[in-house]
Amino acid sequence: MPKLLTIAMKAFFTCLFLFAVFNLLPAAELTIPRFELVTLGRTENDEFGLVSAVSADFNLNNGPKFGLNLDFSFDLENNRLNNAGSFEFGTAKAVIRDLFNLPLDMTYFVGRGDAFCTGDEFNANVGTNYRGLFYFPDGIGGNISRRYDGIYRAEGTGFSFAFTKWNLFIPMLYLYQNYSPADYLESSGKVPFWSGDLRLLVNQPMFRLEAFGGISWKDSARLRGGILTHFRPGRGVEFLFQGGITGWDLEQDLTIDNFFFLLEPRFTFGIFGIYTTMFFHPVIYQNIKTAGEQGKVDLNLKFFAKPFNTEFYTGIETNIKINIVRTGEFYLYADPYVSFNSGGIKWDAKLRFNLLSLDHPEQLFEIFIGINTSL
Repeated sequence: MPKLLTIAMKAFFTCLFLFAVFNLLPAAELTIPRFELVTLGRTENDEFGLVSAVSADFNLNNGPKFGLNLDFSFDLENNRLNNAGSFEFGTAKAVIRDLFNLPLDMTYFVGRGDAFCTGDEFNANVGTNYRGLFYFPDGIGGNISRRYDGIYRAEGTGFSFAFTKWNLFIPMLYLYQNYSPADYLESSGKVPFWSGDLRLLVNQPMFRLEAFGGISWKDSARLRGGILTHFRPGRGVEFLFQGGITGWDLEQDLTIDNFFFLLEPRFTFGIFGIYTTMFFHPVIYQNIKTAGEQGKVDLNLKFFAKPFNTEFYTGIETNIKINIVRTGEFYLYADPYVSFNSGGIKWDAKLRFNLLSLDHPEQLFEIFIGINTSL
């Protein structure tokens, strides 16, 4: 209870702060760019119960003319063992457009900067839907505030520069200081380090590409880099690939644990479609090691039908989870579902069948209900 009271107090004072900002900046606008709410109904210890999680981002900005932004994040998990949440500052940034009357935008940011290789820089149909609480309701390592979103994100205090002379070709530079989490270096306390990243966006009608490479240094260098490609060779055919090194300390061996891979072919035939997603989990993500993610591989097959001129989908989704390092970790789910969009909100309802629990009928199925505004 004291922890929830602390969260409530944080939310209260944040609302007061936002109210003050709205009065000082009449042009300020509050938006919710990402909102996810999921509820799972399942049987545990011979008793059926509900497990819920909420995650959202709030953005306060005063429009593109001035380029001031504030972001906050809210995460809440509710189950039998835990009823905890967090309300945290995310990002503060200020943008200067056409610096010195040149085709150059400069951004000063504190907190979470841009995420690389998500596909969101192009449009909502490029990036994968296989992310967020819909597919990772426990977050990463049991922490719902940590979620897969691209290959890397610039975090800390620093500047970014975008050369905007060409709409179809945008090079970018990031220079910032961050603090390395203790569990990355296996040391006590956080260590400050300097970072730099080069990023490139290429936007063509049938081909989109994002690539980045970066380095962080303190006593030794840490490298990262990745690429996102999206091809649309013909009508009803798309291919998405995300891959790269999420973080590699040069004093350590480079292993498969340092890599992020996602491959997603998409095929649509009239009102029918098949999306296949193959995802290899990285152990190191956003400078944090999560040993429990080692060797995890997901294969998700989504078959759907969408009647013409409607926002209604129905189909079946098959999800296979294996571990190529630890034997015995194998899960197989078949999920008939319905989905529809209403007012910019996506609703999903699934009946999840655990096909490997035939010997335990009480664990055979789960009920899933979820909504989001982010994808």
